[in-house]
Amino acid sequence: MKKVLLLMALLAVTGIASAELLTNGNFEDGDTGQVGVVAIPGWNSWGSNGWHNDDAGAVIDTKSMKFWWDGVGMFQDFAATAGVNYDYSVQVIDASRDTTPNNWDLQIEAEFYDAANTQLLAVPVGYFDSGIEPDDTWVQIGSSVVAPVGTSYGRVVIRSLDWQDGIGGALYFDNVSVVPEPATLTLLGLGGLLLRRRK
Repeated sequence: MKKVLLLMALLAVTGIASAELLTNGNFEDGDTGQVGVVAIPGWNSWGSNGWHNDDAGAVIDTKSMKFWWDGVGMFQDFAATAGVNYDYSVQVIDASRDTTPNNWDLQIEAEFYDAANTQLLAVPVGYFDSGIEPDDTWVQIGSSVVAPVGTSYGRVVIRSLDWQDGIGGALYFDNVSVVPEPATLTLLGLGGLLLRRRK
């Protein structure tokens, strides 16, 4: 019976581990329009130099996001657990119709907060350099980060940056994702079961 319960717990933890933590990470929900004017379900934003769009050739499904200045960004919070490794990623494209010799770059950042909303960690986890990446090609950026001790929730932040003389153009991004790694959740689950068994 104990083996069955252990197996069920492991399967439950593994099921959780494969779950996407973001709402509307593919931007398919909500009306198209200017950032700060239209509501994009699941997301908070700042600035107005962005667009929730359905531009042909710049979407993975039917909609994506477009930024064209560095005073704009988006973020979304999610429930997080200390010690768990979270994989952050986003798909980015530098469309040739919206590029210039000095085009914008894009960064994805991981942040973690405690229950009192105190920031515990803020770190870039991916950078799209428009001067290096090819035009008209979707490129995935991102990496993983472990939630620090005291974490109550995490945050994913997307922003354009790297202002320079003569900068222009725009970048598109889509399919933002945050997924907990199965291994860390399984270990946490096993640790909890072992502690319970010892009692």
